[in-house]
Amino acid sequence: MKSAGRWVAGLSLLLFACNVESTAGQNVGTGQPSHPGSVCPDGVTVLLSDFFSSLVALSTLDGNTQSASFLSTGSRKTDGLSFALSGDVVLPSTRTLSGRVVLVDRFGTNVITWANPSSAEVLGQLPVGTGFESNPSDYLELEDGRALVTRWGENSEPGRQAFDRGSDVLVIDSQGFQLLDSIELPRHDELPPRPSSLSRVRDLVMVTLDRLSLDFSLTGEAELVGISSATLEIEFVQRFVGLKGCGRPALSPSGKLLAVACSGSLNRKGEVSDLSESGLVLLDAESRPLRELQRFPAQTLAGAALQSSAVFASEDLLLWKTQTALGGSGNNRWLSLNVREQSLRTLLEAGPDEAGTGKGIVYGGMACAPGCSDICLLADADRGVLQRARITADGAELLSPRQVESTVGLPPRDLSLR
Repeated sequence: MKSAGRWVAGLSLLLFACNVESTAGQNVGTGQPSHPGSVCPDGVTVLLSDFFSSLVALSTLDGNTQSASFLSTGSRKTDGLSFALSGDVVLPSTRTLSGRVVLVDRFGTNVITWANPSSAEVLGQLPVGTGFESNPSDYLELEDGRALVTRWGENSEPGRQAFDRGSDVLVIDSQGFQLLDSIELPRHDELPPRPSSLSRVRDLVMVTLDRLSLDFSLTGEAELVGISSATLEIEFVQRFVGLKGCGRPALSPSGKLLAVACSGSLNRKGEVSDLSESGLVLLDAESRPLRELQRFPAQTLAGAALQSSAVFASEDLLLWKTQTALGGSGNNRWLSLNVREQSLRTLLEAGPDEAGTGKGIVYGGMACAPGCSDICLLADADRGVLQRARITADGAELLSPRQVESTVGLPPRDLSLR
């Protein structure tokens, strides 16, 4: 949910806040060393939340819990934790090079937190608000110790502090926890860029622009900005003609393909008014600028809008989800697409609420590590578990789900490889 639909995320499920005070002072890491730079991830970071309270847990690649209480909104403040976590936390969409657990605390807090996965020690925190609600959205580490943070928020009265315009990519020192610079993004049609997600494709950083007006009334066609990871200069801007609300580009295991899922223009209930603005795009990852290879309209794929996220489970298999409005007639679905055979399969469908209507977005982050694990994970807030699918030569088959923790009872929302 790190794209145009992110501003309606808090409306997708209305729950009472859970009390996480029982976890205070009991933060536990994996007790195992991390392996930054290794080919295979050490595991998965799991974010559980009801949008009031947050709990971070750690699991293995196949979904077995290693630490049920890593950090939470009820964690006891220490010298390293000056800003308590809020209920609006997301995880980086890309595995960190440092091996640290990184938390992006969004609207109302505007803080990045770094923690040691082995010990659960908070290593540092950095406010990225610079005098306004910057609403940070994603985080990506570079090889030289710098990191990039997309700030979705736009400052209506900039010029009072350094780096306070917003709707930009903030450059930070991820070792010394300091602000370094800001990358200004292209503006036109009087729409703020609204950068959401970050991804790495060889020597380029890809930044997805949602291009949404300050009052949320107008959404422009989504754009992808290619930035040199060495110079941090913009190399190209690519517009997804006819598509809106696009998410992070997913890179295939071979590095040859990119897949981008687009939801379309959303209202505050998560409804999409024009289904033609939603779809799935395949791109040639080796061309500059990127060359579009194929486009799958949402109507053809699912008869409904797509969520703005997709992951490669193998070179040929993509996993993605439908966009579901709160109180709508449909339910969230988890699906697979074989891009070579162009075959579709529904893996899972959420249940309706007590009134028989849709619960909104209950399927959250996905995590796959092709070549390291044959299991992909889905954060399922509907059933409060990690759903698991085994990837085979014939596609994906559902396995028994895994409960992350049994004390607090918060539903899983987001996943990130670590």
